[in-house]
Amino acid sequence: MNTRFSPALVAGFAAAVLSTIPFMSFMSCCLIIPGASILALSFHFKIVGLYRIKTKEAIIIGLTTGMFAALFMTAFDFLITYLTKTNNFSQSFTEAEKMFRSLLLDNKSMTPAEFDMAMSPLRKMVYDINTTGLSAFYTATIFLQNLFGNSLFGSLGGIIGASLFKKKINNINNQ
Repeated sequence: MNTRFSPALVAGFAAAVLSTIPFMSFMSCCLIIPGASILALSFHFKIVGLYRIKTKEAIIIGLTTGMFAALFMTAFDFLITYLTKTNNFSQSFTEAEKMFRSLLLDNKSMTPAEFDMAMSPLRKMVYDINTTGLSAFYTATIFLQNLFGNSLFGSLGGIIGASLFKKKINNINNQ
């Protein structure tokens, strides 16, 4: 296996596993993904040895960690949704639709026909999830959401990790 991407792959998988645990998923973007990027940097240093890392390299490791996490998170979400034929989106859709209906129609922001047209793809998604457990639109949407968010926060974790490891390297060199 290519050792260049191994740390990001392992840390991304670990982040995805943690993100599937109920109540941990809420912390995935802000804590788990940056933490996984820092973990990937740590694994990287264990493989190649401790050296002065460039911020660009740390960002790339964080970015790939976020991308792998997005891939695995989407795969886990897809599998769980397929097996249970439900997920957070399909469970909360009815209440969300009521809220949007009262918000948009009461304020005359939309006509009822426009509202129904806007909501029809989402209703189809919920129907597909509840009947077959599969929705290509839902899966694509979740993947893009995970890819964007995890890549961003993974890169941020890479920057934080580079700063932490630069301090560690400076402390070692000064001793």
